[in-house]
Amino acid sequence: MDGDEGQVAEARKTLSSIRSTPKEASKEIEQIQHNLKREDETKQAKLKDLTIPWIRRLILIGVGIGIVQQIIGINIMMYYGTTILMKSGFGHQSALIANIFNGLVSAVATYVGMHLMNRVNRRKMLLTGITGTGLSLMTIALVSTFLSQSPLLPYLVILTTMIFLGFFQGCVSPTTWLLMSEIFPQNLRGLGMGISTFFLWLSNFLVGFAFPILLARIGLSATFIVFVGCNLLSFWFAWKFAPETRGKSLEQIQLEFQYGQKTGIGPEQH
Repeated sequence: MDGDEGQVAEARKTLSSIRSTPKEASKEIEQIQHNLKREDETKQAKLKDLTIPWIRRLILIGVGIGIVQQIIGINIMMYYGTTILMKSGFGHQSALIANIFNGLVSAVATYVGMHLMNRVNRRKMLLTGITGTGLSLMTIALVSTFLSQSPLLPYLVILTTMIFLGFFQGCVSPTTWLLMSEIFPQNLRGLGMGISTFFLWLSNFLVGFAFPILLARIGLSATFIVFVGCNLLSFWFAWKFAPETRGKSLEQIQLEFQYGQKTGIGPEQH
């Protein structure tokens, strides 16, 4: 017993150093102790646990976040970037060279995004990223329609794809994986992440499979309009269902989903 009390005291001391007030630290300790007592209820999470409403809701949100990451259109840029640039007017060699800039932007944006994650709320980053990617795709659709004969078209397209990748890699991509890992309590993480990741990669396949077919049948502008619609749907889902997890413990997140209980620790959701 003395050992347990010593561990609790050490945990309280550690939390007090990273939380705003000792009261927040004590409240979080209580939540952790409460969840440990209930651990056996979800100790061996299985598919049958999807009949439990709060678990089912958590996993559906994880699945939705995974699908959102893909239907935004990232892999039409990653897989078919050179094809898009050639369709816009670049020669094959020029398109290959221009596509290098997309890779550079992706690397820089990922670095920036990793540094922003602990300073900016998850929801804000996700919604900002989706807004940026949606507007970028809309711009490509518009310039492809109204400037189809202009020598500026390929340069506008490469600039816009770079902006798209900046918003995606800096905001959407890191936030997606972070949210998916943070919303699931420890005992549900294997089940939740497994199902969510399956649907993420299934969506990856479907987007990669559908894009060249759409491009061949309805053209560049119309194809990007389809993905603008996917971005609008993604924004709605993120606004409606994506939780705020920054500054919250796994125990607090679980309580909020399980009982709808707002614990008052961490930044506001909106």
